[in-house]
Amino acid sequence: MLPSGTLYQRNTPLSALYPVIHIGPPKTASTTLQTDLVPFLGRPYQVKPDWARALARGQPFSIAPLPPDILISDEILADFAVLTPQLVADQLARVIDGGVVIYVKRDRTQLFYSLYRQHLVNGISKMPRQFRETGKVALPVHAAEFCRRFRDEFNRQGTGFFAMADVELVAKSFGRHFDFAVIDFGLMRTGELAREFCRLCGAPYPDKPLGRENPASPERIREAFAETGIGGEKAQTLIDAYLAAYAAASAPDRPSLEELLREIANSREV
Repeated sequence: MLPSGTLYQRNTPLSALYPVIHIGPPKTASTTLQTDLVPFLGRPYQVKPDWARALARGQPFSIAPLPPDILISDEILADFAVLTPQLVADQLARVIDGGVVIYVKRDRTQLFYSLYRQHLVNGISKMPRQFRETGKVALPVHAAEFCRRFRDEFNRQGTGFFAMADVELVAKSFGRHFDFAVIDFGLMRTGELAREFCRLCGAPYPDKPLGRENPASPERIREAFAETGIGGEKAQTLIDAYLAAYAAASAPDRPSLEELLREIANSREV
């Protein structure tokens, strides 16, 4: 039997040659696991293979036969930007017959703001093209608007953030085909996240230090602006706006996800 905390078990014995598929989602220490852990567990492995990325985006792909004890890690498999969790799980089951799917659960508010801060940096990187095409650059999207877009996407298509953060939905979707294991992101602080990951892989914990994630930061925002080549008073106005949005998204008193959703609902009633 799989360790406690696993949902929708199919009773894959940990002593068997079974596949392990780590699906993220984004902003849950995936890069650290992929860089500092996955290559050292004694399994054949693939990190962010082209076929997994095509699968997650609903695109055609081909794949060579996989070893029975393959370890695959790609957080795009749980970003659900294009396909619903059920469709991704169904497609994955056509490629891999059973095994263990690992999902790292993070508090929804923390996950939302981590994605929002990354969105701020990504938006800056698109500014040069936007400026060339329109002569304008956009001020940062407010967190409530970012949340509204996510909510509307999920209501229309069943995809995006609110699919990614719904542990029960993801568990039900993948649990029809695989053992589904949930690891709490909070265990990252004590190092137990990596140990639990190893345990689910049936591997000993390697005696090596793990690195840290490389999150978005105010410094990265300044660096991104420097890379755009946009200067002068306009650049400083934009930098100030993006830094203010980043600070608000990092503040201890920032609105919770539920408060943002209530704000959106109230604004539509007015």
